[in-house]
Amino acid sequence: MKWNEFSQEIKKKYDYSFFENIFSLLAGKKIMVIGETIIDCYQYVSPMSKSPKGNLIATHFQKEEQFAGGILACANHIAEFCKKTKLVSCLGEIDSKIDFVVDNINPQIKSKLFSRKKAQTTVNTRFVDINNCHTKFFGVYKFEHSLFPKELEKEVFDFLNKELEKFDLVIVVDYGHGFFTEKIIDVICNKAKFLALNVQTNSTNYGFNVISKFSRADYVCLDELEALLAVRDRFADVEDAIIKIAKMMKADRVNITLGKKGSLSYSSKENNICKIPAILTDSKDTVGTGDSYLSFTSPCTLVGMPPDALGFIGSIVGSLASKIVCNEKAVSVEEIKTFLRRFYDECN
Repeated sequence: MKWNEFSQEIKKKYDYSFFENIFSLLAGKKIMVIGETIIDCYQYVSPMSKSPKGNLIATHFQKEEQFAGGILACANHIAEFCKKTKLVSCLGEIDSKIDFVVDNINPQIKSKLFSRKKAQTTVNTRFVDINNCHTKFFGVYKFEHSLFPKELEKEVFDFLNKELEKFDLVIVVDYGHGFFTEKIIDVICNKAKFLALNVQTNSTNYGFNVISKFSRADYVCLDELEALLAVRDRFADVEDAIIKIAKMMKADRVNITLGKKGSLSYSSKENNICKIPAILTDSKDTVGTGDSYLSFTSPCTLVGMPPDALGFIGSIVGSLASKIVCNEKAVSVEEIKTFLRRFYDECN
């Protein structure tokens, strides 16, 4: 199904006020976001030519930019529509980036930032074509690759054990850098009233970081590769995988993003998979689009948004996020409302 055909179905089922009422409901919710802090660093370069003295492509440095990524980006997205957002994360003691973190998160976010001794805050550096952010030549990642300290684990556990039940929604994003130990996972699964979950696959954790490390969730959001890894079958049909994941995680709602192919939105209660086409527009950068999708669809799931409407909102958010370089800024509710108003004006 193409976007135009799908959008006509949405217009028939839901009016603009339906989505506006959802956003009003979300404003008063208490949301906790838990995950690893990542600083995204873009080294912008212009390519030159192959070096005559070695087998490498030479580039000319132009400028550098840093962005609040990882769970910081998720918290910033959520704070755009929820006034009560709590961020829980961990920084390294060595070059903690604390000043950068404080300066680059929404001031209304309340944060609990733990400190890990003898470790550094994760920094992902990418060398990016100055003329095209889609072209990334090389990546250098600084992160801690060791077991999470037991003393710090207890500190995090005690905090979460006391705080989790105070929140309507807990969003967990596990980037696979060791923060989510078995003990911390258990307290989250046992205490969260409504748990939204993404366990990410990336170059630092491929094959070792799958969603089955958690025992349950109310809403699961994965990309296609993460879903196939979860069911341990690279040739699985994605629609079969989404049903298996829902059963595995005891989750009513599961969404799987498929890039340019759109997404799938599933409800086990309705036993229905909605196929959502992508909005095909020019994009600047796809880094961070998955985090934006999760950040907006999780609260919408909390308040009962139907699968097709949820996938629709997810596609809008993904499209808007792809026009932002990395995590330069959050997608705002006003941007989404502007898109929706134009969308509904077209049928008048």
